[in-house]
Amino acid sequence: MKSGGASAQIELRRAESADDLLRVATIFREYAASLAIDLCFQNFDAELAALQNAGYHTVSQAQLFDALYHGTPLPPKPVLISVDDGYVDDVTRILPALQRHHMVATFFVITGRFTMPGFLDPGQVRRLDRAGMDIGDHTAHHVDLRLLTPAQLRAETLGSRRVMQRTLGHFVYAFAYPFGAENQAVLDAVRAAGFTMAYTTAGGTTESTSAPLLMPRLHIGRAVTPSGLLALLGGA
Repeated sequence: MKSGGASAQIELRRAESADDLLRVATIFREYAASLAIDLCFQNFDAELAALQNAGYHTVSQAQLFDALYHGTPLPPKPVLISVDDGYVDDVTRILPALQRHHMVATFFVITGRFTMPGFLDPGQVRRLDRAGMDIGDHTAHHVDLRLLTPAQLRAETLGSRRVMQRTLGHFVYAFAYPFGAENQAVLDAVRAAGFTMAYTTAGGTTESTSAPLLMPRLHIGRAVTPSGLLALLGGA
């Protein structure tokens, strides 16, 4: 990801055919060119307003987990918003927009960038956490996990989770794969690290307890308008 971070919105609907399935429509947004950051954030704010006006309700990772595993009802027209990479804009731009619309999101943060300019530091991550946002892990160094040795893979998953948990003072259960890249060895490492749900960038419309470490997300470009977002989610 480049300057400005990335986000994904996930609409969740209980499937009628099975208790362990949720029908979803996902949107994955990238903030790429630096000159377009302000425009992108304006569009993000407009998207939140459109979702709110259309009656959507944001949900947390715990709500999604409880819906999948315990059949706990989700609110009407639920949406799960996630923001990847841990840019400082998460605190300065995205958090205020979410708060204006009384919404929550999951922030997937790269722990090895805590001291790098432009990225969240531990205090800012805790600020997001105290504001009621979910914090997920996005590895230590945002590398393609498929290319690592077992020791390196363990450091990027279990090691990074431990850093995040020390930072927050509580358990962290959600994970997002850098570049959406995974294979069986990566899945095994993520599971061994203790994560219960993990997100890819693969397209799909179903979240299931049969594949909790392969949650799909769909990409959407900057050209998508708030009305286009609603259309992708099935209308107002």
